[in-house]
Amino acid sequence: NWQVNGGTIVDGAGNNDDFAIIEWDAGQGNIQVLASNDYGCNAADTLNIEIGEIIDGSISSPSDLICKGDEITLLAEGGDFYTWSADSSLSDDGIPNPMASPDSTTTYQVVIETDEGCIDTLQTTIAVRPDMEIAIEESIDFCPFDPISLYAIGENFENASWSTTT
Repeated sequence: NWQVNGGTIVDGAGNNDDFAIIEWDAGQGNIQVLASNDYGCNAADTLNIEIGEIIDGSISSPSDLICKGDEITLLAEGGDFYTWSADSSLSDDGIPNPMASPDSTTTYQVVIETDEGCIDTLQTTIAVRPDMEIAIEESIDFCPFDPISLYAIGENFENASWSTTT
């Protein structure tokens, strides 16, 4: 005979069953099994259960887009232990807030775990803008007050800002 306090029997736990499958909500409960045999002997055992809270984990970063060569802080919250999966672009894969410096668009995954062993797995993707190159056309010699034309050449830039130095 099975008695359940705080959970819901999913399977088993009948008078002749030697197993029980029980779903538990967060909190505390217990299960008791009572046994008897044909000789009139009885035995009982009780197991107290403590179930951890459901993890409400989160993952964030100040942006999901960076320039190549930049770094960004990732932040996971909601647990006691953190394990990040990615390449070597993370400063530390065992803390909630590692620095990431990917060379290309990268998806980072974090496993968040509580002291009770409850787990949540989340992902975030950091997109990396392509390399930008810019140069001024080759050096030229000219006379004072003569107008000259200069051109910025390169890849992956939208506009250029010009200034003079002496």
